Amino acid sequence: MDIEFNKPLDEWATFWLPANAGHTVTGRLIYKPRDGITIEAIGQITPNIGFNDSGESALRTIHGRLMSGGLFTLSHSFIQKRSFGAGGLGPITLHSNRVLFGGHFSDCDTVEVSSCTFSLTSLESWHDHMPFGEEQQFDQNKELIGYDHRFRFPKTIEIPVPEPRMKVKIGWQCRRLMSIVESNMSMGAIAFITLEFDKPVPFHVARDLSFSFQTFLSLLIGARIDLRWLEFTVAGDGQTAAPCRMLAAQLGKSQAVEVQGPLISYSAVKDIFSEMVTKWFARDEQAQMAAHLYFWSLLQESGPVEVRLLTAIQAIEAYYRSLPGGLYMEQEEFNRACNKIIAAIPPEISGSHRQSLINRLRYGNEHSMRKRLLDLFSRLPEQLGIRIAAGDPKIFVDRVVDTRNYFTHRDEHAKPQSFGGVNAFHATERLKCLLAAVTLADLGVKGDVLESAINNNPDLKHWLSQTLPALNANR
Repeated sequence: MDIEFNKPLDEWATFWLPANAGHTVTGRLIYKPRDGITIEAIGQITPNIGFNDSGESALRTIHGRLMSGGLFTLSHSFIQKRSFGAGGLGPITLHSNRVLFGGHFSDCDTVEVSSCTFSLTSLESWHDHMPFGEEQQFDQNKELIGYDHRFRFPKTIEIPVPEPRMKVKIGWQCRRLMSIVESNMSMGAIAFITLEFDKPVPFHVARDLSFSFQTFLSLLIGARIDLRWLEFTVAGDGQTAAPCRMLAAQLGKSQAVEVQGPLISYSAVKDIFSEMVTKWFARDEQAQMAAHLYFWSLLQESGPVEVRLLTAIQAIEAYYRSLPGGLYMEQEEFNRACNKIIAAIPPEISGSHRQSLINRLRYGNEHSMRKRLLDLFSRLPEQLGIRIAAGDPKIFVDRVVDTRNYFTHRDEHAKPQSFGGVNAFHATERLKCLLAAVTLADLGVKGDVLESAINNNPDLKHWLSQTLPALNANR
């Protein structure tokens, strides 16, 4: 069975709990790319099921077998509804977080895996070196007389990553070498990525690392790309004839979107790509969270501009916290100064009011939003920063901070200098561009490559060409 994230699935199967394998129910295993996994069955999957106050019940693991053949394990399921007909039990509906095809496991999260392999939309155009090419042949009258096909064998990219200890491979797979229908011949190949671990790791670790690499390549391509398929090799399992494949819902509009023209192709960074991959996996959770927030914001096709701008700022703050420094003074010195300030709080300020003031001091040594944004602009080539800011970065940052303060605190003093309406939308897109540019620069992408990438990317070029109202430098 060809199991992929962008293909719906609707198969009859039997289901049971691991601790009660003799009690099975029959039903349909349904997967819809954007809606996720559903079980529709008749009967109770367990006779002693306990419902909580919301009428739902959680089941960590469910085993099953497809009528067409093949074992699977459902992970983190919950019963949404159960009905009773005149003759007894009626249909039962369950939703599952994910399903692993290829075996039965007691706990999917803790299964030890030795490698995982996955393919991503737009990976072929980013790699820009297909295994074969095609040229049309014409006669002297410019009549098409045939095709010239060229085959080649691109070298697999192999990158050892010290932490976590693994090897990243990017290669090609010919899924349909040749098919002839009447007079038409077609060939197909896809690029794929393999993470080979020095030592087996739990399934959830391998899954998160594959998602992380998906985010990394999305950053290079300039748009959130989707998984086509994701499979794992179970460590030390001699009975597993083939890797296990996972299905789960993905966020976004379309599973099969192919980005035309990546932001930064492999050929543009091939000399430093190994270093970029190593740096990416060495980043802490704050930098990863910033990237997730960034791509989540790209998925929001509608919604209040306030939410868009605040999400972009939250992503920038998360990224900034992943960088070294970020403090006005040594933390120990600041703590001593704080103790003096706390001791000087008048006694009439007491209780929760006093505790509130103390809690605010906890973050008083961190750089302000204004300084964080200016520091990020300073990490870019000067002219690129001016382009992203639509002029002087300091003036742009002042207005962004005023906008944030007005949206968050309803600060009337900040309102006159804040962005509103379509200008707030344009400022938000510029903030996203800032975060993407700084992240790529910190990964080692040179300024001239960034400039060229922006000039050749229709979306970024469009947003950076939008004018902002005259910025007031008199502050």
